[in-house]
Amino acid sequence: MKIERIHWGIALAAFLAIAASAAFLAEDYQAALSRHRAVLLVRAQTTLDALTAGIRAHGRMGRYREERLVYIFEELARTPDILGVSLRSADGEIIAVGGDDVAHGVPLSDGPSWEPRVLRLSRTLALQIGGPGSGMGRGHGMGRGYGMGRGYGMGRGAGMGGGPVENADAWVPMPPGPHIVSVALDTQAMEQEIGRDRVRGVVTLFVMILMVLSGAVAAAGWLRRRRLQSALLIAREQAAHQEHLTRLGAGLAHETKNPLGIVRGQAQLIVDTDGTGENGARARIIVDEIDRAVGQIDGFLRLSRPQTLTLEAVVLVPLVSSLATVLADEVRQHQVDLIVNVGDRVVLADEGQLRRVLLNLVLNALQACRPGGRIEIVATGKSAITLCVRDTGCGIVPEDLARVTEPYFTRSESGCGLGLALVEQISNAHGWTLYIESTPGEGTVVALRGMARAEDDPGEQTHHRDSGR
Repeated sequence: MKIERIHWGIALAAFLAIAASAAFLAEDYQAALSRHRAVLLVRAQTTLDALTAGIRAHGRMGRYREERLVYIFEELARTPDILGVSLRSADGEIIAVGGDDVAHGVPLSDGPSWEPRVLRLSRTLALQIGGPGSGMGRGHGMGRGYGMGRGYGMGRGAGMGGGPVENADAWVPMPPGPHIVSVALDTQAMEQEIGRDRVRGVVTLFVMILMVLSGAVAAAGWLRRRRLQSALLIAREQAAHQEHLTRLGAGLAHETKNPLGIVRGQAQLIVDTDGTGENGARARIIVDEIDRAVGQIDGFLRLSRPQTLTLEAVVLVPLVSSLATVLADEVRQHQVDLIVNVGDRVVLADEGQLRRVLLNLVLNALQACRPGGRIEIVATGKSAITLCVRDTGCGIVPEDLARVTEPYFTRSESGCGLGLALVEQISNAHGWTLYIESTPGEGTVVALRGMARAEDDPGEQTHHRDSGR
């Protein structure tokens, strides 16, 4: 439970770190976006200032030279990133324009308008072009003297200095104000830079996520290693304790057999001297119970000892035939058929241990079969051989099937529950796989899978293998 809480804590810390990183990068991106826009907005305002100064410089007495104003606007529109500039009256009438038509769509209101790839900015002007005494008059001049127009004006005749004079018809009246000066700037370069900032932010966030996750995984792995090390230490201690108990139990079982042997000898003596009397009958019961107890002790000793294997080429036919001969009387008593079909297969195994395995499996099958039942010993496969003992007995219920190899687990009144545990131990020592399948009321199949094929000559191949419990 404590380890799980630590893992949840690591996951929460990683999530908070990722969330904080994402928030920081989002804030940094917004700040960069604001900086880029501020720079472009300053440029737009500077452009409007230049237009305003040019318009004021080329006006006289409410009039302006159209070609000069257009020239200023067109020259300014040639500046990189400026899409267009315009001057309009209060009712939207275009007075002067330069560049593309995008400048014409600038709204008639102050303030920036951000559109895809375009920044539009307008400014309302109260133009005071010239004054009452300095404008260009339309009246005819009086020779070299002053004109008769409104204010000081140059007539159509010679000027006061005697040189050439400007054509008064080139000056046109300025429409009534307030006037609106507008500029449209290309924001593509800014958007590309913003896009690069966005990509850098995403890459940075991805790297930070990887770093956080790597740290979290490393921390979780370190905790897992610590937990496994602790579990391994506990398992070693338990194994050492179990081994100590096993040795004590084996010693106790061995020492118990000696007095039981003495008691059995005395009881057998009574049976031999008074076999038909009451004491003989009781002595016979004592002998049977001692034999049963000694059998259980022998099974415990075999299960508790490490298995030392002597692997050799074992021909299955004579091994199984001799086993069938030994069990012939019991097979007849149970009124079942024992069928052998192992072919000419030769396996690499410890012959004595394999014989013990088959003996236990056939005895279990005999206990499960009713009269008229059938037991089969079958071998299949070539390079990897499977040896099966199949019966038509009562079968094993599903809830017991997973426990049948546990020591001392049995549903039989006459069994001690060590047979299949010993079979599993010997199978594991050889490197075989023990497979058990059973259907209640139909029978059971116990298979030894993965038996290695040996040479046909039993004497060609022999070596030893030690296997502890």
